[in-house]
Amino acid sequence: MSYSNLGINESLNTEYAVSKDSDRCKIWNTSWALNLLINTFLFMVFAFLISIVSLFSRYEFDSYGMLLLMTCIVINLSRIYITYYKLHGKLIKLNIQQFLPHFVLLVLVLIMWNKLTVRQIVVSYLMSNVIALIIFRVDLPNPPSFQIDRSIASVLLRRGITLLLYNLSFYLLTLVASSLVSSYFSLEEFGCYSFVNTLIHGIIMACGAFLFIFYPKILNRLYSCDEDKAYELISRIRGVYILFIDLVSLLSIFVAVVLSYLLPQYRNDITIIFPILILGQIIMSSTTGHSAYLLSKKKEFRLVVFGFESVVLTLVLGILCGEYINSLYALSLVVPISSLFYTFMTTRESLATMNKSHAIADVLKEIFALKKWFPCVLVLIYAFVINQWHVILIGVGIYLFINYKNLRISIKEGVRIISDRNSLLV
Repeated sequence: MSYSNLGINESLNTEYAVSKDSDRCKIWNTSWALNLLINTFLFMVFAFLISIVSLFSRYEFDSYGMLLLMTCIVINLSRIYITYYKLHGKLIKLNIQQFLPHFVLLVLVLIMWNKLTVRQIVVSYLMSNVIALIIFRVDLPNPPSFQIDRSIASVLLRRGITLLLYNLSFYLLTLVASSLVSSYFSLEEFGCYSFVNTLIHGIIMACGAFLFIFYPKILNRLYSCDEDKAYELISRIRGVYILFIDLVSLLSIFVAVVLSYLLPQYRNDITIIFPILILGQIIMSSTTGHSAYLLSKKKEFRLVVFGFESVVLTLVLGILCGEYINSLYALSLVVPISSLFYTFMTTRESLATMNKSHAIADVLKEIFALKKWFPCVLVLIYAFVINQWHVILIGVGIYLFINYKNLRISIKEGVRIISDRNSLLV
């Protein structure tokens, strides 16, 4: 259901951030109205299907199907408010919305324990998300009215669908890689791969909170400044975020080390697959700033093309690995290779748009700036040469030493941004 609102949230985020003050009210009203119409239509269609078709009868889906649909619709309706509050730099209600459903479920588990049913879980999610939606409506900056501007609606839908495809390409890359693993390897190996992949996704999502909060402001600044200032801003953003993500990625490998002792039968797979997949995220983090710049210049279609080219590359290389090499580790390595391809194409397009040199050497220099080559090499050594936890420990120490100056600058910049109340305002 998260892909069912035609990307209205994403297009509101980008259009509002780069628009004139006089147009923002129309953009907000049109986005809100379109979101309401789309979700009303979805509710009617799926409610009709649920009423006439018996789905998953083995799991008694009919007893909670309508409640689950209502929960999905309420969450979808909330997403437009999440985007709007983020644009206004008001984060308290976002924290409540993220915390409340999980807190209610935890309380329910502690009270009901082994008597808890699926229906009760769905009801708890529905009620907590309804409360969150009501909280969003209270003291809302510029309450929306049902107003649709045709020209704005056309732009929102067109950009929304494109941004939806852009986000979908990352999901498809992961799905294709997982599907290939399930096709060529045993159920146990697939389970181990999926577990590690899910764990890494959670770590990266947590790290992405910084960009999630500041993204509208970044788009606004990149849209309004010239090429030289845009490149300077991108360098500052990358200076803070890339060092942070590289350190967290390296330190997260210790999670794999701990898990390898808790699950000794999967020790080799976990300690090799985890660093290989985290390498893909280390490389992908180099698109930070550059992808936002392309979005601010309305070049999201190019990102969609790069994303789907990466999916095709994953499919082709994955099949070759499965058919001729038959190694889970080799197939896992396809993900960072595809990530490098996407990162290279995105960075190259961004540099070209800024009228900067975009020869292969210059693009690679940009990708592996801030000594990013070091964590990449370190992870490969740990995965394929010396698979011992102290390699990462020593490597992190060396990385901190060689990046000491950059780290000091990044910490000061990060503290300055966080302490500045106006840093969130678009």
